[in-house]
Amino acid sequence: KKLTTQSATTIPALQSALPLLAPGGLLCVTAYPGHEEGAQETKAGDTLFSNLSGESHTVHRFSTLNTTRPAPVVYAVSRLPTNA
Repeated sequence: KKLTTQSATTIPALQSALPLLAPGGLLCVTAYPGHEEGAQETKAGDTLFSNLSGESHTVHRFSTLNTTRPAPVVYAVSRLPTNA
């Protein structure tokens, strides 16, 4: 609980990883909005992933709705195959 990821480094890492994703590939990322930095990372992830072009990527966001505690959020980002 004393060590958390930081959106200042997580988002640039994800931005660097996305172009490396092979066509048809899948990237899964989990964010934990139950603490302050995790909530900021989740917002930043929402922004990053929602701004990806639907022409090149499909993004799914999974979380539990029927809980009183902030639930982890899982992003599943797939790069669409390119048309040859």
